[in-house]
Amino acid sequence: MPYVKVLPKPEADGTNMVGKVYIPNPTVMTIQMVSIETTPLDSKLNKRQGDVLMDLFANNTNIGNSTISNLILVPGNNTLDMTFVLCDPYNSA
Repeated sequence: MPYVKVLPKPEADGTNMVGKVYIPNPTVMTIQMVSIETTPLDSKLNKRQGDVLMDLFANNTNIGNSTISNLILVPGNNTLDMTFVLCDPYNSA
């Protein structure tokens, strides 16, 4: 991870750390994560850019999650923004 910053105050969505993550793509393909939904009335497919959410664990304990919004990996090196919502071990309710 080339960059990480703990925020002094959490954002409205709970984000309390931000950073950049490096993900290499050694292929010639562009890879895009999408969310596909169908509408009940007409069964039309709706495709939206997708977020990748990862649960974070330490010693088999969930310590929070991280998100990469609208993930698209192009061939070569990819440096992407990542947000984190980490549990506060001193104030967990």
